[in-house]
Amino acid sequence: TTASPAKGWYSKYLKRAADGTLQDEVERLGRLLSSDVPPDKVKTMRLKWNVATFIWGGNAVLAAEAMMMKSRDAVEAACVLLGVKVETLEYEPRKVFKLNGVDVLHAANRMVAALVHDRDLEAYLGHATDFSAA
Repeated sequence: TTASPAKGWYSKYLKRAADGTLQDEVERLGRLLSSDVPPDKVKTMRLKWNVATFIWGGNAVLAAEAMMMKSRDAVEAACVLLGVKVETLEYEPRKVFKLNGVDVLHAANRMVAALVHDRDLEAYLGHATDFSAA
């Protein structure tokens, strides 16, 4: 059987994390994905970016994935992954997101958009920190 290329990317990106150059690679891949990537390269580029951001962003990236599931349980799991204590949660996809009595709908939308649309992990992590403080 042929080894998965993702295993090689994972090893490569772990080494880059250890030597402090993974953030540069995440940003480079994000810029490439925001440009005109040839259609035959898009899937591979997205996979590489996903592996790199997972290693760099850890639980924060998993939290974004959970939020995109748009269910109350997944959103609660995302909050836990971000280290937010959930005392009360009112959630209706795209309409209401109140966490511990605070409206965090727009903060959550900005956070996920930074990662998914802008592919800007640094901005996402900043928004995640702001969200956690809400």
